[in-house]
Amino acid sequence: DKIDSDLVEELLNESKKLTIPYNNFLAGKIKNEYGFESEKIIKYSKILNSYFDLYLHELSKFKNIEISNFKYEYDGMWVNIQKANEYNPPHNHAGHISFVIYLKIDKSIYYEKNESISSPAGSITFQFLHSNKVNGLQSENLEKIDDLVSPINGHNVVPMVGDIIIFPSYLTHHVESFKSPESERISVAGNIILRKNNSIL
Repeated sequence: DKIDSDLVEELLNESKKLTIPYNNFLAGKIKNEYGFESEKIIKYSKILNSYFDLYLHELSKFKNIEISNFKYEYDGMWVNIQKANEYNPPHNHAGHISFVIYLKIDKSIYYEKNESISSPAGSITFQFLHSNKVNGLQSENLEKIDDLVSPINGHNVVPMVGDIIIFPSYLTHHVESFKSPESERISVAGNIILRKNNSIL
């Protein structure tokens, strides 16, 4: 989805004021990663929660699962200020769902020539490793082989400023580096725990 340009600008300005190092909680090979204080998370949750409502509503329709009346508990919210040659290795997150919002992406990153078969500079790739046991080939003796050769589904995204991506927290993902000197790719990310709110999910 897309978030309002005014919110992008506000989050970008707020991100530049953050001083709490968050590197010890994250997998990224990124020097400048800072956490939001709880009062700021509460402030922005009042806006962001509507995006999670829509995400879960669409999932419930797609999977034909009834959900209603639950609340979101934020398990961290931070900014990644990615510079040349920095990257995020394959990792996943805590919580039930996670999100990332793109606040600044210098155009020079988009124009970098891809000199290998890897994904475009500064892009994010999601990968889902799943079992192949439903194909009728499984057996007690071949269980480990089934797991070994099970396929990986991948989806690559070249983000734009204002994009918000919401995804299951267990989903493995990584971010490509870029080489453009003096360029920045700034994003805000966070994790959400879903709690029952006087109702059964």
